Amino acid sequence: MFEASELGAGFQIALRDLEIRGAGNVLGNEQSGHIAAVGFELYSKLVSEAVTALKATIVEGKAAPPPAPPPPVIDLPLSAHIPENYVDDVHARLALYQRIAGISSAEGIAEMQAELADRFGKPPRSVENLLYVALVRSLARAARVESVKTDEHMFHIRVRGGVAPDLRARVEALKMDGVLVGPNQVRLDRVGMGSRWMQLLARVLRAMGGGDA
Repeated sequence: MFEASELGAGFQIALRDLEIRGAGNVLGNEQSGHIAAVGFELYSKLVSEAVTALKATIVEGKAAPPPAPPPPVIDLPLSAHIPENYVDDVHARLALYQRIAGISSAEGIAEMQAELADRFGKPPRSVENLLYVALVRSLARAARVESVKTDEHMFHIRVRGGVAPDLRARVEALKMDGVLVGPNQVRLDRVGMGSRWMQLLARVLRAMGGGDA
């Protein structure tokens, strides 16, 4: 407050408050999260989408479309980020994070990888990991996966609404050792996969979504 006493400083105070306390839930009153983590542009887009969805519910004579399911939660044992020594400009890094988060196909991942190599040079391992996480999220979304989580021994792929018979059949057709199909999730033996786990996890998710394994 003391740092911004000039005329018109209220906006700067509000922005500083967002940085300190976070932007809160979209259209809610709970203070949580940090706008700096996603950037003001993405936050504004989320607010706009939420307002549009609310307006759709009150259009006279029309039923509101069902809300889209939340994106799958991906928790993998990887260091996935864009280091400062690869992209030194903070605004460029935030823009890249936003674009990578919006990629929805393997082709999009390949195009982003080629663009990064052209603009900044060969991506380091942490950036390759970030692109892999984006690929996993895309495959998980196509397979109606709610979350991909990891413990010391297993990968747990929880399916929204449970494992349907056709999904079970596609996974079992892979004939992969260490893959267990339950009523609500598919589990992969992380230890048994060894260093090939990234390739094999993507293969299982691709099969779950009906793509070529």
